[in-house]
Amino acid sequence: MREMAVEGRCSVRIMGWRVLVFGLMLLGTSSSAWVDELSRTLVEEVPVWTEVANVPRQIKLTQPEQEGLLYEIVGNGEFDYLFQVEEMTRILQTAARIDRDAICPRALTCDVEVRIAMKSPSVFHVVSVHIDVLDINDNSPVFPDAYIHKKISETTLPGPLFPMQEAVDNDHPANSTTRYDLVSQSGKFKLEVTNNTETSGTVDLNLLLTEDVDREERFLYQMKIVAYDGGTPAKTGEVRIDIEIDDANDNSPVFENKTY
Repeated sequence: MREMAVEGRCSVRIMGWRVLVFGLMLLGTSSSAWVDELSRTLVEEVPVWTEVANVPRQIKLTQPEQEGLLYEIVGNGEFDYLFQVEEMTRILQTAARIDRDAICPRALTCDVEVRIAMKSPSVFHVVSVHIDVLDINDNSPVFPDAYIHKKISETTLPGPLFPMQEAVDNDHPANSTTRYDLVSQSGKFKLEVTNNTETSGTVDLNLLLTEDVDREERFLYQMKIVAYDGGTPAKTGEVRIDIEIDDANDNSPVFENKTY
């Protein structure tokens, strides 16, 4: 449903330009007016001034047709500032750093529309360029907290202890967080991972106690949870966890000898 909604918005914007062009023709402002659409792909983080589209060539304008045309990015696109039309070559190019993770974080597709007006006293030509921004694995998973300290009683029964917040990775889902591991020298704890990507798109993490603990044997357990993303090689993020065992009055006084 989400992808259909995005396509609908693009269609409405283009239809608005068709209405504008038709209106200009009726008013006699332009003797030649039409709308074109182009589709291009662009990898994020490319150098500034990278070519996106050679607009005159791709819409097959002849050299005489190009004479006297002024090129201008028009409309109210949120990310128009990221692009510009080079004055001499009429090539659409990047004008700033393109960060897909800021434009559409964790999205499956990232379509940016740039509208270019090509105009003269006798021509008004709108080219709508749809740019599919491709992801690179430039983000590591990040937990909301780098360190967690918890206390539990030594009378705590095995089972769930407390939920953990998942790591955030703004890359494309294929490059986002895909796996969690608990690293611990003790076998008394386990990480339960529930994947809800088909419903809410989230992951539930719960730290479980698998065995009884005894403060008189050990009062502190140190461990960490490591998150891995889907890149090759995978990027990682981690959160360190200290579990402190609180004492319970579970021992009676005992004399060293039964008799004296």
